[in-house]
Amino acid sequence: MTARKGKKTLGARVLSALGTLAVLAVILGLAGLKWWSICGQSDFAESCSRNPDCESFFCLEHELEDGEEVPSPGYCTESCETDADCESGGDGARFSCVVPGERAKADLPPAGKPEKLCMRLAE
Repeated sequence: MTARKGKKTLGARVLSALGTLAVLAVILGLAGLKWWSICGQSDFAESCSRNPDCESFFCLEHELEDGEEVPSPGYCTESCETDADCESGGDGARFSCVVPGERAKADLPPAGKPEKLCMRLAE
């Protein structure tokens, strides 16, 4: 006995439903990633807790105090060539373009570390 032409079996309907759900999950996942890339990342000098939180992907948890790198709350930074590349933060913090030391390098992602970056100056 064969199934009637045009009528799906139970197994075929289940597979069709699962396929539809999988396609919807992929579409929603991609939409979420797009939203995160547009709206979910912080700008220069804003607070962060990990590298993907920042548009530059550089979340630094050290600042300069008397020429020494000291721990600080995380903030987004960016690469630079001179001090002129480091604009002031929204909270009035000052930044300087420096070669990061070992402590600051440890805050950055393993690949693509900048030679110089804007580091916040402790008040």
